[in-house]
Amino acid sequence: MKKGIYQTLILLVIVYALQACVKNSTGTKSKGSGNSIVTLSKSTIERGEQVTASTNESNAIVKWKTNPSSAVILYSTNQNASATFALAGSYTITASYFSAADTLTAYDSASSPVTVTDSIYQPGGVTDGDSLYVSGDLVISPLAASDTSIIFSVTTKNLYYCTSYLTAYGGLSTSNAPIQFLFNWAEVVDTVHNCNGVQNPASAILFFGPQQFGANLSTIPNGQYVVYGTVNQQTYQGSMSITDQYLTFTWNYTSGIIISPLQIKKG
Repeated sequence: MKKGIYQTLILLVIVYALQACVKNSTGTKSKGSGNSIVTLSKSTIERGEQVTASTNESNAIVKWKTNPSSAVILYSTNQNASATFALAGSYTITASYFSAADTLTAYDSASSPVTVTDSIYQPGGVTDGDSLYVSGDLVISPLAASDTSIIFSVTTKNLYYCTSYLTAYGGLSTSNAPIQFLFNWAEVVDTVHNCNGVQNPASAILFFGPQQFGANLSTIPNGQYVVYGTVNQQTYQGSMSITDQYLTFTWNYTSGIIISPLQIKKG
């Protein structure tokens, strides 16, 4: 079904562009006596835009984290990582270094700050990898919900090299099916840089809310509504219950399009 037939459909494409190599920004050493740093592709990004990070610590087992960590998609390939943020704010990306003899206690760490503005990223064309049609299952996870918006992540069950990303489409309507996941044209952009064979899911963030052409979840009253999805020319249908406190999904599929978790608190 083509997305153009939805009269009230808001096309919300949030994919995050991965950079094949990290550049420009200088990292900030967080602690320790060594010379380790974390370098970011950009120090200021928009919501839904991916930032890539690298460390010059080559002889360590590297574990990555962000602070805060909620509503963040983080993937790592030892010396490199990528992070995508759903919410605006100030964050820190940290690499902690472990030895093979002790993988529980870090002997050092380094970090860099990143600022996420309230703007929503609008990606350009694919320039950093090869695109291929989605195969296998997609997992949709509600990350945040309020009276005006819902934010979802969507990830592939299949794994791809490095930190590939996913093009994904969603629509918000005031009809009986306010949430529509339209993935028939979704593609995986498989990045082509070396990460020593490490694989991760491909993923993206979908935004349903007032920043997209005036759409507003608050115009949809509490109640039960149809949730509709398509991928690989297959149709999936369930429901979503909206209350003052929760969004609750009824979704009886374990393959194709999977929704997990099935309930999120509005906040």
